Amino acid sequence: MARKSYKTVVRKLNIYKNLPKKVIRGCVQELGIELIDKSPVGNPALWKRPAPKNYKAGHFVKNWQTTVGSSPSSEIEGQDKSKRFTKAAVKKVVKKWDCKQSLYFTNNAPYATALEYGWSTQAPQGMVRTTTKRFNTIFKKSLDEQRKIINKS
Repeated sequence: MARKSYKTVVRKLNIYKNLPKKVIRGCVQELGIELIDKSPVGNPALWKRPAPKNYKAGHFVKNWQTTVGSSPSSEIEGQDKSKRFTKAAVKKVVKKWDCKQSLYFTNNAPYATALEYGWSTQAPQGMVRTTTKRFNTIFKKSLDEQRKIINKS
């Protein structure tokens, strides 16, 4: 009987040992996903002016880059109108992140700042500013999710 109790205690302690990383990763992943969800995928029908020459819907979303250690400095080619691939990239990087180095969400599209400050009717309040205002809520949600997992074990 004592052996079984010991194993249970050890298992619980291991769960708690990893709790901070799990909460942080959950929070950071949700922040990245929310940035992408709030990012406009251009709809020229809503615009006051015609679409720029060579416009590609989903290019801004594709340029949300998630990196560890340093911020990327270049724009990347392509589009992600569905937002699916960009979200998958966030999840992949966050899952491997050790929570010790800096993690960056960067968008190097040349019009990123304009979009953040109201250029788009789809995101008039921006993406970064509205997401960061929700940090405490997102953090609490991540913590609550981990508590539920611990309570089930």
